[in-house]
Amino acid sequence: MNILLLSPSACYHDLAQRLVKQNHNVFHIGAHRSLTKTDHYTPIARHMDSADSRYFEVSEIPKQNIDMLANYIVDKKIDFVMASALAMPSCQYAHDKLTDMKIPYFFVSPENTILEKDKSVSKKLFNDLGIPTSKGRLIDGEYLFKNFKTLPRPFVVKLNYLFHHGRQTMVVDNHNFEEVFSDLFSFLYKDAVKITNIKLDTSIVLEEYVNIKREYSYHMLVNESGWKFLGSARDYKRYLDNDLGFNCSSMGAYNNTTEVDPRVHEYADKIYQHLVKQNAGYKGFLFLGIAHDETDTPLILEINTRSGDPELPAILGSVTNDLGELFGTASRGDTIPDVTHDDSKTVTIKLANRVYDWVNPASFLPKLNPVPEYITHGLEGFDPPFIKHSLFTTSDVTNEAASKKLYDYLDKQHVGQFRYRRDIGILK
Repeated sequence: MNILLLSPSACYHDLAQRLVKQNHNVFHIGAHRSLTKTDHYTPIARHMDSADSRYFEVSEIPKQNIDMLANYIVDKKIDFVMASALAMPSCQYAHDKLTDMKIPYFFVSPENTILEKDKSVSKKLFNDLGIPTSKGRLIDGEYLFKNFKTLPRPFVVKLNYLFHHGRQTMVVDNHNFEEVFSDLFSFLYKDAVKITNIKLDTSIVLEEYVNIKREYSYHMLVNESGWKFLGSARDYKRYLDNDLGFNCSSMGAYNNTTEVDPRVHEYADKIYQHLVKQNAGYKGFLFLGIAHDETDTPLILEINTRSGDPELPAILGSVTNDLGELFGTASRGDTIPDVTHDDSKTVTIKLANRVYDWVNPASFLPKLNPVPEYITHGLEGFDPPFIKHSLFTTSDVTNEAASKKLYDYLDKQHVGQFRYRRDIGILK
């Protein structure tokens, strides 16, 4: 099959390599140029010659960039298209162009992205459907600014969709409240504007803190014909070992598909049936953030209308289906086959910029020794090469064994201004 991936993410680079191993031909727009000689697919420069080099990150992709993409693939006999993040799905012109070209695609409509973009919408959905979730209310930035330091701690701040790379959800406690306040509101009293800055009219969900017993991401494949459970992974949102430091876009993950509470499958079906009744026409990934409270009741904390990074590589490590056939079927709107898994335990570890600054990221990864064949190296691709992280993924009979294989490699590398957590797949 000829498959087009639209993404600069490391998890889609991982996906590209898995598809190639299953004898599919992959065109990957967003791939990093340094991979041209080492990968067996076609990494196409992210900027597509003359387009804005950051066009996959903006909320509205210019029509000329979509036209440029269409001109490139017009003679490639593409079987289907997949896109990560929300920029491409948010662009109605992209949907119209692919439909006109009769190319199936697997990503959500602009209307459905609201489930992720607006946390209050998903919160209301859970409450309307009787799905357990954390208690929360909608406020604005001005209210948070005036009351931040007097609100009973701990509490949770959820920002609506801004390009914050994982820092949309912040747990505020007695140790970090000054730091978070500065991060959110620094523009009001000093020059150094932080990446998570919000305006006073920004809508925010303020939630009660839940003492979480365990947490995982539940992934679904959805189209007009139904939905299927893809798998689940436990990720590590905190930046430092032992779940310390600020929330980030996740420092790693391991698959835990067999540990999903059956009630979560019921919640997932409720959400799907609601979308059907609303004529939402959902097609694409849907992943639910699940947390078990102290009574072991599973709560849905949020909805994301895309695949998880780095959860997707961890999940795919045990999937035995032909991925091209699986995603191709879902793209065409046909009945999605059951997703089957073997007993592989898969761990993925992120090598991240030590200075967690997504506005001015490090320009180059350290020079690494050749990665062993049993490790998949997913590299985030930008052109120019602003590198924030890459992913290393492998499988074994236990999480601990998989982690050891990754650390045996990483611990021998000079990583310079980058870092990685030392407890991925080990800390439960």
